[in-house]
Amino acid sequence: MPLQIALIHNGPAFKPELTAYRAFFASRGVKAEVFRRPRPHELRDFDVEWHFTGLDRLPRQKGRIKVHEYTSSSIPPCARWKNRLKRQFNMRPDLRVFSDRFIRDAFAFRDEVPTFYRPAPAVASGFLDCAPSSEPEFDLVYLGTLHRSRRAVPMLRRVMDRLPEARLLVVNGLEPFLPPAERIHYTGLLPYEEVPQALRRARYGLNLVPNRFPFHRQASLKLAEYAAVGLRVISTDYPWARQFEAERRGRFFFLSPGMRNLSEASLAEFDFRGPHLHGLRWEEVLDQSGVLPWLMERIRSE
Repeated sequence: MPLQIALIHNGPAFKPELTAYRAFFASRGVKAEVFRRPRPHELRDFDVEWHFTGLDRLPRQKGRIKVHEYTSSSIPPCARWKNRLKRQFNMRPDLRVFSDRFIRDAFAFRDEVPTFYRPAPAVASGFLDCAPSSEPEFDLVYLGTLHRSRRAVPMLRRVMDRLPEARLLVVNGLEPFLPPAERIHYTGLLPYEEVPQALRRARYGLNLVPNRFPFHRQASLKLAEYAAVGLRVISTDYPWARQFEAERRGRFFFLSPGMRNLSEASLAEFDFRGPHLHGLRWEEVLDQSGVLPWLMERIRSE
């Protein structure tokens, strides 16, 4: 009987990696199912419960491996306090997976649980295998949540003020209250496989990330996905984006304080360059993590 993994997601945030994980495990002969706030009896037949934490208070079950994956720090307000809460009250897993050492250090676990890293950002093949439209319908696209913790709404308003002729497409942002409404179109929540096609409708991708803990040091999936479909990237200026640009040899338009450098002329004159994305497909990243061989060996030894 093949290994069976329950992928457990308890939070409200959109988790595109769940689709990628299921496809990856299926390609390796592993059955994976997604659960949101499951009851204990629903997991009875699974060998592994893989939590995208969140809080995990499910009691440990004999013969079932518990994995905790941390893809980001908790978000403001009180981000550090929330991290401490998770460290204190989460059940102790058999294995932890982090997207990088910054996330590991943000939680500061002080035990001997084995640790693996799943590098971020990782990009689905559907983004990498398509090209931008030759005649985009929109000037700008913003992908993702408009949650107030990210300060996206004030930044989008400033962008629209600085570019008075621009048309904006908001993909998967569920709070449609940005003026001026006649220049903004909302897709609503799209299936993950439809997102690449939606991004192709624009010319520039907006990566608007506040330069504060923890966002300033976390990988931006939207930036990588913009680049993967060939969009020119406009970004706020913060350490992770600068590091990604340098390591991947891209060239992004970084917004100055107050966005005073943003205009139609400055964008037209800027020498945009897409970053190299080799090694960032989900299949490659999950293989690099080494988690699946560890799980298989652990199952065999029990």
